[in-house]
Amino acid sequence: MSLAIKLGCLLGMALFGLPLTHSYAKDGTTNTPCDSIWHQSLAEGEALMGDRAIRERRHSPPDPSQRVYEHMAAGPWHIVWAEDDGSEPGAFFIRKSGNVINASLVFGGVATKDEREEVEKWAASAGKDFPPKLAACFAWYVIVGRYNDTVPPANPFNGGSREGGN
Repeated sequence: MSLAIKLGCLLGMALFGLPLTHSYAKDGTTNTPCDSIWHQSLAEGEALMGDRAIRERRHSPPDPSQRVYEHMAAGPWHIVWAEDDGSEPGAFFIRKSGNVINASLVFGGVATKDEREEVEKWAASAGKDFPPKLAACFAWYVIVGRYNDTVPPANPFNGGSREGGN
C-alpha cells in the first residue's frame, strides 16, 4: 500500500472521527487489537454454531443457510459472527472447554466510537475468565474493524477464502 493511500485512509478516519487504533506494518498489513485473535477457522466457527447446546440456546434447528463470516478466539472463548435467513448478523460468545460448549452472550447492532469502553466491559461480562484482549478486539471490531477499508487476509482454513465452508 502506498504512503499516499495510507495517509489518505488515516486522514479520512480522522475527518470522520474514527479512532486511529491500528497502524501499518512494514509489509503494508495493518496491526489491530485483533491480531492473533481474529480470522480463526471459519469451519470451527460453523461447528460451534451447529452444536446442539448453541442451537438450543438460540431456539433454532440446524440451518443450512447459516453463514459464519468471522471467528475470533482467545483461550477457551470464541466469538462467532454469523447470520442465517431468519436473523440479522450477530456475534455469539461461546466458551469451549474440552467437549463442553456453553453460549454466553449474543450481540447484534452497532455502537458508536464513544461507547467503546462500555462495549469492552459488556464483552468482558461474558465470563469470569473472559480474556481482556478478546474484549478489546471485540470492541474495536464492532466500532472500527468491520467498517475498515482494509481487506482482511484470506482465511487459510477455508482454502484462502474469507467465505464460510457452507
